Amino acid sequence: MNLLLRPASAADAAALAHIYSAAVHHISPALFSAAQKAAWLQGGADTAAFWAQRIPRTRPMVAERHGEVAGFIEYLPAEAYIDCLYVHPTHQGQGVGSALLSHVLSLAQTQASNPLCADAAITALPLFLRHGFTLLHENRIRRHGEILVNYRVQKAWRPAKPS
Repeated sequence: MNLLLRPASAADAAALAHIYSAAVHHISPALFSAAQKAAWLQGGADTAAFWAQRIPRTRPMVAERHGEVAGFIEYLPAEAYIDCLYVHPTHQGQGVGSALLSHVLSLAQTQASNPLCADAAITALPLFLRHGFTLLHENRIRRHGEILVNYRVQKAWRPAKPS
């Protein structure tokens, strides 16, 4: 697969904005209408300026293939929460999301005893379930007059076996 996982830098802001926007637009209209996608994208998250301000706070990890950012993930250790996981449509289904999620899982397992949570879109739900997350419930979020659905998932850590 030949992926390089590395921390995002300010120079990645435009790439993150492009991946975010492309991934949302790529979702099947059977799952999210054009109006729902527009509501999802409102707030500037499809702009480089948004990500330039966000990167220092959330410290995303990017997956790079052949010098191109293919996807990214944001893991917030203090909250034991995965805030974002997006892969560009041309790289979806090629292990990029799995590599990013596996990396975060290895970090989270060593850093926290709290269960790791995420609010996953229907398109990402199978990835989280394959990585051992459990579906807790459906969320219905009203954003700019549209209802957006995602799913709260959780991965609980097994207690260490006594020696």
